[in-house]
Amino acid sequence: MFTISRATLHALAGRVATMSNLPLEERKRIAKRLHGWAKDTDAVRESLDSVYAAHAAGKHLADDPLFKTIEPATLLYINYEALCAKTSHPAVGMAALLPCFWVYDGLGQVFVKAQKKSRLQKNPFADWIAGYGSPEYSAEVRQALGIADELAAETDEAVKAEMTSAFLTACRMELHLMEAAWRGLTWEPVAMPR
Repeated sequence: MFTISRATLHALAGRVATMSNLPLEERKRIAKRLHGWAKDTDAVRESLDSVYAAHAAGKHLADDPLFKTIEPATLLYINYEALCAKTSHPAVGMAALLPCFWVYDGLGQVFVKAQKKSRLQKNPFADWIAGYGSPEYSAEVRQALGIADELAAETDEAVKAEMTSAFLTACRMELHLMEAAWRGLTWEPVAMPR
């Protein structure tokens, strides 16, 4: 599932306007591209969510108990992405968002190849997971990588180092998110004092 909110993507696009090292027209062009990507990303998200909802016996995601509570690893990750997008250099914010798309694209590609070899065809969520390996999803990822490359090209070495750090931190959070799901890690119950 996507963890990045549309508001975070649009906030990042708005921050591009603060890049004083870019000419105004260039800032407008990149911001417009980011806003367009946010809109396209929502369309892909809705498509994947509709496939998931079909598997959830027609429930809306908001009605699924799986989505009623944001688990600790997810909460940490989405807040890290939002913090980077809203307070860091826009190139750093974009770098922090990339793993969310890039990792799932890679996993989707692996899944699609395995599915073609008949190893995973019986998985009840095969079409949903394969959506992450679809040409449409891969196009969104390539667009995100292109935007990140454009932003990186306009930065100095210090910002590029921050981009690398943000990207690697977000990759670690992706791993933690998947490990938490695998292990069923959730919030510990809290006993209220009487």
